[in-house]
Amino acid sequence: MHFNFSERELKEIGISVIVLSIVFSDFTITSIMYSFIAVGFAFVFHELGHRFVARRYGFHAEYRMWVNGLILALFLAIMSGGSFIFAAPGAVFIGGIIPRDKYGKIALAGPMVNVILAMIFLFILFVAGVFTIAGFGIGLLLVICLQSIIVNLFLAAFNMLPFPPLDGASVIAWNRWVWAIVEIPLILVMLFLMSLF
Repeated sequence: MHFNFSERELKEIGISVIVLSIVFSDFTITSIMYSFIAVGFAFVFHELGHRFVARRYGFHAEYRMWVNGLILALFLAIMSGGSFIFAAPGAVFIGGIIPRDKYGKIALAGPMVNVILAMIFLFILFVAGVFTIAGFGIGLLLVICLQSIIVNLFLAAFNMLPFPPLDGASVIAWNRWVWAIVEIPLILVMLFLMSLF
């Protein structure tokens, strides 16, 4: 079954989500709670994307946290006051010899899940905005949706960078055109968002 998780896998996913929630916050309890929701969806479904596609191809795949990556992420976030984010908490490890095309598609699955989630949260943000204008108090939902959009786009753009061990290295090795079609718009959108915030 594609959704059969080991106890170790669930524990390591949980630890990774907690650390990333802190990294993407401004270190207040409220911000960490918002971040937990946004990062939880973004990170977990990103990894599930890799895992699901790998298992669909018949490979054994499990998430493993990268302890040094988690420590580095926390250290850099604290030292930079949250202005520098390093998001490499772990990865889905896949057993067996994987052809380049399948490996590229498995790698692409995670960032594409983030893009889809960003679009879903953008739609929710639009609907919530309409309700807010109409006088309904749902400011919390707006905050969560906005943070979810940013986190998902950041994770997609960051992971599609063409440097090992990031997903982009495997995607570009498989198909440079697919990589460019996905990553270039993501970089442009992130640059635009950075100019706003």
